[in-house]
Amino acid sequence: MNDIAIPWKRIYATYPERDNMADSRGWTRQEIALMLKHAHGPLDRALVLVLASSGMRAGGLDLIWEDLTAVYRMADGSLVLDPGKDDSSVACAVLRVYRGSPESYLAFITPEAFDAL
Repeated sequence: MNDIAIPWKRIYATYPERDNMADSRGWTRQEIALMLKHAHGPLDRALVLVLASSGMRAGGLDLIWEDLTAVYRMADGSLVLDPGKDDSSVACAVLRVYRGSPESYLAFITPEAFDAL
């Protein structure tokens, strides 16, 4: 060859991102109900509910308990992270997905998914 270095990294940086979401869609309520009906135990049920309510991919399931934070609704309607009293109920929960990476983000899950965990 002619020993000319080609900066491939810079060239590829000019390309648009690949659209890998073209065929993706969320599960319908009927599909979720069918999966829950055929779940083989509490772990399967928790996985279906967490994935359906958060919208995360299966690759984001590398979670630890510290990634989960409950959000409580107080009797006066306010939302708090630490209730401190018994007159509260779980309004939702927050998951830290892809912890420790630049792609890390927060995802919300329903109280039903939180209870399943």
